[in-house]
Amino acid sequence: MRFWLALHLAAAAAQNGEEVCENKGYDPSECAAIGCCQFDPSNEQCWSAVGPGPCIAGGDGGGSGGGGPPAVLLSGVVGWADGAVLWHDPPPSGWEACHKVTTVFGIAVCVTSAAWSVSQERCNHVVHVFYQLMDNDADGNVDDSTVHAHMVANGYLLFVPATESDAESTARTYAIPPGVGQSQMTGVWEAVPNSCDTPTNRGASASDRSTWAAAVDTSDLSCDSQRDATTEEVLHLITMAAAFVYPELWGESYSSAAGAAIQAANGDCGWGYSGDWKDPSGNGCTGHYAYDDETCDERCIVVERIYWASVAYIGGLYTQQRAASIQNEWLLATPDASMAVEPPGVANAISLQAGSPDLYALVADTTSVGHAWLPAIMPDGRYTGTPTGMPMPSTACPANCKPASRRRRLLFASMPCPEGCEPI
Repeated sequence: MRFWLALHLAAAAAQNGEEVCENKGYDPSECAAIGCCQFDPSNEQCWSAVGPGPCIAGGDGGGSGGGGPPAVLLSGVVGWADGAVLWHDPPPSGWEACHKVTTVFGIAVCVTSAAWSVSQERCNHVVHVFYQLMDNDADGNVDDSTVHAHMVANGYLLFVPATESDAESTARTYAIPPGVGQSQMTGVWEAVPNSCDTPTNRGASASDRSTWAAAVDTSDLSCDSQRDATTEEVLHLITMAAAFVYPELWGESYSSAAGAAIQAANGDCGWGYSGDWKDPSGNGCTGHYAYDDETCDERCIVVERIYWASVAYIGGLYTQQRAASIQNEWLLATPDASMAVEPPGVANAISLQAGSPDLYALVADTTSVGHAWLPAIMPDGRYTGTPTGMPMPSTACPANCKPASRRRRLLFASMPCPEGCEPI
């Protein structure tokens, strides 16, 4: 498993988090808006959430180049119309790295030329999954307005290349788009529509958990046996925001509630970064989760395992094939204690509910303050909502015009295009 990649499209020096956050007199909202800071109400001070590390989420001298949080990315760009993703071509100045751009509730998505050429279907799938994770109940509104506001205000970006080499080539060739604070990559090569990991794709119900046990064998089903990494990568981007907004719950360390539960699930199996990893499925230790990656430190482990736990809870790991494929890392693929454990015959394999009740309680709550950003239903890449509160495109532009963003409408009002339109 690959840790989330905070991808900047070109190398850019970032300021020390302590320099950005501390001794500036920020109030709680100003502190939260920076993106790498957290407010301590006990002493009414804004502190660095990354210690002396780089403030990659913006702030003074950050992605916006100004004295505050990054500017809103792709402001006014409409992302949805008539039940479908609305792509924009060409992108605005400064976004030459992107062949197409769109937004998900105002959060930027950048697709490379190679990715669009490989599969427009998969590009659309990525965006649909993003919508489903932001608006899991498909009522047209974001599930957690605080997390959403943080993402928009701090320049969060989803970057979609065709391959890893395409991502590297883009980073070498193009400058970072203006205002980017946090970024996450999810590639079309790892986007798999109709993956068997989604309960509805394997013939089970999205919400009736009693139907899941009968659908663990996917060998004869028409769904795709490949793993769709889209949910993981998009959820990582949202988790980064949740960690800043609710650090006591989701902060990227073992001191947060999620971090403490994740560390406990490791037992004595150790970690790759500390040089003492043991395979949890090999009967050589007592834990249910261990990651053999020397580059994945405490912060990485917490973010990764919030994904594992959340997706396990919504049934995204509960198949024979998926549970077996991840057993040397994660043995909590079975959601509930009432369900037959997958993979069978492995000593440390146990349900998430029984093996890590604290972690289960954290991700099973998808409605309370601090938890509403978590999904209750596994995305299938078919968003059915109608996003509200977003600018809507004009449908009356003549052939030589196209819908204009809000901020450009006045500019073109006196030209031969009607109100709401701009020249092509």
